[in-house]
Amino acid sequence: SETSRHGRRRALAWRGPKIPRVHDERPNDVWYCDFRQTNVRAYLPGTPSLVRLYLCGILDAGSRDTVFCFDFHPSAQLFKSTLRKALLAWGIPKQIWMDNGKEFLCAEISGGARREFRWRFEADEDTWSLFDKLGVAAHYCKKFNPNGKALVERFFQTFNAIERELPGWTGEHTGSTVRGRRAFARPERLKEEERLHDLFLAGEAPE
Repeated sequence: SETSRHGRRRALAWRGPKIPRVHDERPNDVWYCDFRQTNVRAYLPGTPSLVRLYLCGILDAGSRDTVFCFDFHPSAQLFKSTLRKALLAWGIPKQIWMDNGKEFLCAEISGGARREFRWRFEADEDTWSLFDKLGVAAHYCKKFNPNGKALVERFFQTFNAIERELPGWTGEHTGSTVRGRRAFARPERLKEEERLHDLFLAGEAPE
């Protein structure tokens, strides 16, 4: 009935199996990881243009502590850098939950698992994954399930609120206000920022 009323994707998100919610989780019991593109254009020495970096965050469900790293693109290398930072800060977790992105399904991370059709996975048993070596139980969230990584998604919302107060904030969309909320960055302002940035690179503007 849920499928007929709201569609299969939404029904799976609402009624599909979810990660067990344990209210007395201890630190290092469960980690959540995901990628997100930042909404601030930044200038990095050596790059001629303003760029929006990607963030990889790992959140510990027990302590709610978060570590994150930045890079130009989401990649397995960015995930490994963030994971190394988390391991050095907290130790080895019991479980880690991720989505079905290709950054988490490469052979080095998942032990040769590759996506087959929609829900099925096939793995090469001769290839040891990074998590096998660490002794961590790795899980992939169900597709189209917004509750799969709710804690790390909540962290991203908090991070977005901080971004709104920074210079170079772009917003997720350009244009006018949406439902009475603060106006998103307009294309005119973004173009003016690019013009000032070009003057700065040419030595004609102090900042």
